[in-house]
Amino acid sequence: MNNLRDLKGIVIPCVEEEYLKTLKFNRIFPSLINKNDRKGADFIRIAEYFYQDGFKVLQVITENYLIIKNIKKRCRDAKIVGGGNIESVKTAAEFLNNQSDYFIIGRLFAKTPNLIKSWVKLFGRRLIVSVDDRNGSLANNKNINTTDFSMLLANNKVKNVIYVSENTKLIGGVNLSGFEKVRSIIKNSIVIYSGGVSSLGDIRVLKNAGADSIIVGTALYNKGINYSDAKKVFNS
Repeated sequence: MNNLRDLKGIVIPCVEEEYLKTLKFNRIFPSLINKNDRKGADFIRIAEYFYQDGFKVLQVITENYLIIKNIKKRCRDAKIVGGGNIESVKTAAEFLNNQSDYFIIGRLFAKTPNLIKSWVKLFGRRLIVSVDDRNGSLANNKNINTTDFSMLLANNKVKNVIYVSENTKLIGGVNLSGFEKVRSIIKNSIVIYSGGVSSLGDIRVLKNAGADSIIVGTALYNKGINYSDAKKVFNS
């Protein structure tokens, strides 16, 4: 059963195509099923690498929910946070049916925020809503500011939220002030930070600002952050 402890006090690796294209993993992986699917195999390899390194919650961004099912076969007790342009109840259900423990919605709610209430009722704590912040407005709808959107999430009692700083590309520094505004509004839910995290110092600052967990991409791939040190920061 999913519970709030799954998403609290942890660093979550991001497995996403952007990293598959631009970053190189200096590790030899075992051969995998479905060798003709190079991209799918790379997703599985990287997820397994992080899992074996100690990470037990993985963010997997892909439109192919079957990749998640294959990751789960090799990382059996890992919790998977899945996402990838989910814009229908049917697609969300497919992610869950293929062993995604949680799924992320961002773009859909930015376009049609009135859907939030019904999705919360349908999916409860397995739903994670993304607040994609670009200069104080939603990245996918500049007519909605992040403050108003955060209030909407709080009023609808969304259990899990990801604040995503869209002002950064790969590593570009954390948006502490933007996060703090959202955190001050969404007080009774899990709020995860994502965007530009490059050091243990960033993790420490975000933890002190109220981040329940932190998603990291590039800094994990280039060895700037490792699991054991990140865990110590959260436990200190």
